[in-house]
Formats: sequence, C-alpha cells, structure tokens
Amino acid sequence: MNGFVKFAVFAVLGAALGYFPALYLAEGNAFSGAVRAGQWTVWPNAGGVGATPYSRLHFFLSGQLPPSHFNRLDFETSRDEAGRALDAACDYLLEGPAPPARWWALSIYPADGGASGAGGNVTEISSFDAITGKDGAVRIHISALARPGNWIKPPAQGKMTLALRLFNAGALSRETLLAHAPLKIVRETCR
Repeated sequence: MNGFVKFAVFAVLGAALGYFPALYLAEGNAFSGAVRAGQWTVWPNAGGVGATPYSRLHFFLSGQLPPSHFNRLDFETSRDEAGRALDAACDYLLEGPAPPARWWALSIYPADGGASGAGGNVTEISSFDAITGKDGAVRIHISALARPGNWIKPPAQGKMTLALRLFNAGALSRETLLAHAPLKIVRETCR
C-alpha cells in the first residue's frame, strides 16, 4: 500500500506540474509563441509548421483549429489600454486605422467562453459593415445602449474578451500589426 500511495502522490503532483504551466502558456505568456501588440495578443504562427504546442493548445481549448498563418491573424484581448479587465457594465471606444486586411471582423465573447448573442444582440462587426472616416480610421463603440456609427452590444453582464480576426493581411501589414496595437481600447463610462 505504501508504494501505491507514493505512486498516487507523484502522479497527482506530476499532473499538476504539467497542467497548470500549460494553461499559463496557452494564455499567451512567455515562450508560448504569442506576440503582444499593446493590450492585444496574437499567435502569428499557430497554424504553421514551427508553431509551439502552447499556441495550438490556445485554439484547441476554445474549440477551434489554429488558423493558417498565411491566411489569418487572430488578435485577442480581455484588457483595455489601462490594463483593466473588459467589463460588460462599461462602455468602450475602439479606435485606430482600419485594419490593413482584405476582410476583418471584431467579435465579443463572454470571458467564461459561453455563447453570446442571445436575444438578437449584435456581437460582431466586420469590414463589410463598418463605417470608416475620411482619414481611413475606424471608431467602434461597445455599449449596452445603441450608439451612432459603429456599435456592438456586449454580453448582458460579466467580463468579456474581444477577438479581432484579419484575413489576407499582406506580409508588410503583418509586420506592422505585430509591432503595434491594431485598435486602442479606451474605457469611457461604467454603470
């Protein structure tokens, strides 16, 4: 029995020592293959041959296949410019130059990973729908109350995550995007 107890203790300890660091790295932390661009995290090679197992694990944990590194860049964040968690009880303004891609989409997901969009809420805006300014900039409001221009309604409550997916961004655009935040996220007011 003594040998079995030792085995069980070491098995549980070994599983914990492997499991928790893997989850930490899958969130885009050091040595994961992720790149930080402002508050955004991007996995530029997740679908490539040289992808780290942690960048692939990031997508698998959310029920997705890693995107092709030739075709798509996925930026994610759950923090605003001041480093505060994104909260559905607050209004946000995202602004910056329109992402340099053939097509892009900005989506909002509850931080718990649940499905959003219940009750017909608008939870995504794309380059097809977005209004850009004369200077090529885009301004997107995230608010429970309708706003003029580009507007997305957040989940009813709780924390949230933003995902910006860029399709067919050229090689030069990719390098610029990986060095700078694609859109700044400014918290305006909270209820």
